[in-house]
Amino acid sequence: MKMALATNRGGLEDMVSPTFGRTPTFTIVEVDEGKIKRVEVIENTFANAFGGAGIRAAELIANKGAKVAIAGNFGPNVFMVFSQAGIEAFVAHGITVKEAVEKYLRGELQRFSPGAGFVGGRGMGMGKRMRAFYAPPSPTTPPTTPASSINLEERISRLEKDIAEIKKMIKELKEK
Repeated sequence: MKMALATNRGGLEDMVSPTFGRTPTFTIVEVDEGKIKRVEVIENTFANAFGGAGIRAAELIANKGAKVAIAGNFGPNVFMVFSQAGIEAFVAHGITVKEAVEKYLRGELQRFSPGAGFVGGRGMGMGKRMRAFYAPPSPTTPPTTPASSINLEERISRLEKDIAEIKKMIKELKEK
């Protein structure tokens, strides 16, 4: 099974990116019998697209044969592509690619599903056909670990790591 994880530089030691569609790279991890067999890093050529970056990124990983996508967050429009390609989305914050894969294999990652009210994109006018997309309210899938095991301090730590990673990305972009 192939998994696509949103990453900044790529590889097993890179942190999972807080964004999906505009992430710089995807780390494609092939898992067989619960073990990592192959790792490939691909550039997200749509990260700087004017509009539709999420849809195009979803198509990119679908074409790579991924059946699982892992990122910090997903835009609403990727789910039409995910649905057609049979890709499941999961959320991971403040952990490495390797840790995210291991947590997925243990059933510890929370499934991501779009909430109600995603009626359009960012208003750039590029996705007019997408306006009809509406996700009806659905019960959110609870994490497979008890909520009580994830304490407030751990959540704060994860958010601080995400913020640090975003600040680092901003600094790198300013230096270019």
